[in-house]
Amino acid sequence: MKIIIKCFNLLLLIILSSWCRASENTAQGEWKYKLFLNEIEVGYAIIINRTENNNYITSSEYLIKFKNITTVTKDTVIETLDFKPVKLQNYSKIESAGKFQETNIVSTFNGRNVELLHGDKKYNYTLNRDYIIDGNYFMSLVMKAKFKPGFEAVNYIYNPAVELDTPIQAKTKVIGPVTIIINGKDNKLIHIVQSIENIKENINLYVDEKGILHKGIIYMLNLKIELIKI
Repeated sequence: MKIIIKCFNLLLLIILSSWCRASENTAQGEWKYKLFLNEIEVGYAIIINRTENNNYITSSEYLIKFKNITTVTKDTVIETLDFKPVKLQNYSKIESAGKFQETNIVSTFNGRNVELLHGDKKYNYTLNRDYIIDGNYFMSLVMKAKFKPGFEAVNYIYNPAVELDTPIQAKTKVIGPVTIIINGKDNKLIHIVQSIENIKENINLYVDEKGILHKGIIYMLNLKIELIKI
């Protein structure tokens, strides 16, 4: 189950990197998705984008029910309008056989300095490079490039739920227009591939011309994890 949760965390981390709210190409609102594991529906995800007090705010939540385990994860990302990190909150709760395990991590940023509250413990890190926390940067560049096939963007994402004290490299590459079937209907979308440092498997994203995700897929070990827009 821990492997499955890690896969979902990776998928949602990269999906958060696919939303664009650049000032000239703003996609804001609420999107709901179904989560599938090996083509069996196991939960849902909700992603909400908005601007507030000159910041971008992304809230995401997903719930997974698999066998006798239920997992709820909620993330809130706050960044400036030019994609500088402000605050990141990662919350998760796992229920199994009537027992609960909760994790709550709040990261506050000041340049490369990170103050991290993990439960009642406080940690301070100085990261070794510049970084982003939500990756709106990626889709803003992709949209400015007008989804040109072959266009590629690279940067480093920090998320303590994945790596506690080290930003990880993420790449975004535009493959090009494609028609795929979603819920029995043909959809003309744009295929984007994203990858994470030290993770062999790529994540395939299918977005429309506004940068809104319609489908995301990752294969890891013998697992196929899908996120499909409702």
